[in-house]
Amino acid sequence: MHKVFPDYRRSWAAMVLQGEFDRSTVADLRQEVRLLLDDYGPMLIMDVSRLDSLDSGGVDTLTGLTQELRAKGGRLALAGARGHVLHALHASRLTSIIPLYLSVADAVISLDRGETTGASEGVPDG
Repeated sequence: MHKVFPDYRRSWAAMVLQGEFDRSTVADLRQEVRLLLDDYGPMLIMDVSRLDSLDSGGVDTLTGLTQELRAKGGRLALAGARGHVLHALHASRLTSIIPLYLSVADAVISLDRGETTGASEGVPDG
């Protein structure tokens, strides 16, 4: 018997960052993002819950990536920020241009509903 399954194509690509996101890792990340976006399109959620640090090179990269994705009709969202990374996101004011969510699942649900501001409840101010 042949079964028909629903189409579960994802509208959002997701990637997990871990360790350090700084000037020394920016080039590798950009290459990985390009490969991912070639396959899935310009809608990207970055899970930063395993990220230990974020410096100005990482902040600049996120800013540039946000602009690049918007120019292609896409978006960038971040999920799971904590500690130093969360503080760096708030201090750089990236949270005003990149929505921040508690988890990738929260991001997918909210973004698929068309919500664009991120989840302010439950996400500390850094």
